[in-house]
Amino acid sequence: MSEPHPIKGEYYTVNPMAIRSVLDVYGENKRAVSTIESEEFGTVAYVSIGAMLVGAIELTSTPGNTVERLDEHGFFAFGGSTIVLLFEPKTIQFDRDLVELSEKSMETLIQVGDRIGTSIRGL
Repeated sequence: MSEPHPIKGEYYTVNPMAIRSVLDVYGENKRAVSTIESEEFGTVAYVSIGAMLVGAIELTSTPGNTVERLDEHGFFAFGGSTIVLLFEPKTIQFDRDLVELSEKSMETLIQVGDRIGTSIRGL
């Protein structure tokens, strides 16, 4: 896990209607970017996005330490928000249901521990 890099911004809502509006909720909200080095997926960018009603992004993992699946990386103080994961090309095959819902611009609730895809790195 790398040292997180905070990015200044405001706290706008990330509800589905706002995501479809002209408001750039991914680019204008408060964000913190960390990177994870994974044997299965290579370098993964972990972007915490603090939105409306979020007082802070609290990252609790220690940079340089190894993290395992389901380890806590941090939390949003007062409220929830969203996480964006960015993968290197040709490292992940997203689950079919996520792809189908994304093609329909439908929001999908993902909870801690839910599978989102499988590694195809090196195939």
